[in-house]
Amino acid sequence: MAGYRLFCLDEGGHISDRRDFDADDDDAAIAFARATYAHSNCELWELGRRVALIAPLKNAS
Repeated sequence: MAGYRLFCLDEGGHISDRRDFDADDDDAAIAFARATYAHSNCELWELGRRVALIAPLKNAS
């Protein structure tokens, strides 16, 4: 398991929320981020490595 940090950004590009969590791999971490923050622009990091930029889902309700 690896430790990940998820930074969600507001419309101005500033951090509005942060969540630390563990996941088995990058794919699991991305899936968690998309499921948990479907309405937000987020950056997913593992240590000093940016894993993904995650855009809001278009059909998220």
